[in-house]
Amino acid sequence: MNAQGRALGRTRRVMTGSTGFVGSHFALRSWQANNPPITLTRASSDAAAEARVLDALGAAQRSLGQASLPELAAPFALPADLTQPGCGLTPEQLLRLRRAQPEQFWHFAASLRYEDKHRTEIFAHNLEGTARALELAHASGCHTFVYVSTAYTAGRRQGAIEERLHDLSAGFNNAYEESKARAEQAVADYCARAGLRFAILRPSIVIGPYATKSTGGSRTGLYGFLREVGRVGRALRALGRPVEFRGDGGTTCNLIPVDWFIDDILALLDEGLQNGGVYHNTLSRPPTIDQVGQVVARALDLPGFVIDPRSTLRSALEERFLRRTAFYGSYLWNDKSFQRQRPAARELSLTDLEDYVRGFLRETALATPDSAAANMSRVASRPA
Repeated sequence: MNAQGRALGRTRRVMTGSTGFVGSHFALRSWQANNPPITLTRASSDAAAEARVLDALGAAQRSLGQASLPELAAPFALPADLTQPGCGLTPEQLLRLRRAQPEQFWHFAASLRYEDKHRTEIFAHNLEGTARALELAHASGCHTFVYVSTAYTAGRRQGAIEERLHDLSAGFNNAYEESKARAEQAVADYCARAGLRFAILRPSIVIGPYATKSTGGSRTGLYGFLREVGRVGRALRALGRPVEFRGDGGTTCNLIPVDWFIDDILALLDEGLQNGGVYHNTLSRPPTIDQVGQVVARALDLPGFVIDPRSTLRSALEERFLRRTAFYGSYLWNDKSFQRQRPAARELSLTDLEDYVRGFLRETALATPDSAAANMSRVASRPA
């Protein structure tokens, strides 16, 4: 077992979000280090919780192009609900959890909704749910709480973003960002009162595994944007019109492959998480929005992709498209540079990004016959 495997294998952990996109990859690495985490999963019974976890682990492994899971004892899975007091655990289940003597509590679970119309639900999951996870971590005997947040708790801030808790004065682009930022504050406050160590991880926009350039099962972030562009692509091609947004084309788009994020976690564990540490899990030299747009336009065989601060709406189709992509509009301005101390950041090339976009198109069959043929021609013409 390598050093990073030892970092995962030597500590008993509880985690939420093991059936989600990112959490399932962390659970898989833990499993492969012969130390499956104790998972809290929305389900009706222990057996149903275990089945959900195993399904998620299998999906994560397939997305990495790996063989079947190693033979281990059945996972310790408990049915839980973060919207309920005590996370929905019975006194007997809490006793069972305490007897396992967990040391760390990893909180991955979150609502990825962002619209203000869902604000109550978003805060119930992301803020109140985090408060209940903190209480359960304390009640179960854990001494460390690790909160998986987002780099975009920076909200409307611009420029260099430091690895520290933010004050909330700059405001936010949506309810999701605000809920996660307030949850970070809640983690720090609760842990100070309860005497728990804590760390906050802030990945940027998480995409599928670098190992396969697949989506890894994600349908949000970059993939949600690609899906919406793909839906209007045929009509825009017929009109000879580019995809057009109001924004600053020089704004960066910070993406991180999910397996790179897990690599970051392992490196941090191996070095030792600092109590109260905030860690950006981001790329160095991320592509600009304009560069991402040009990659997308080529892959979908669109007439172009325009980011212009003076752009105006021209048709009902474009108005409808911009409504459906309103979430992404806020990320076309207010460029940010996420500072990170450790571990060393990696760089995603435009060729890598193109492979990711084409991987998404293959998985979702959004590529048209013409664009698929053009893509094949371009691939064939690349030097070996």
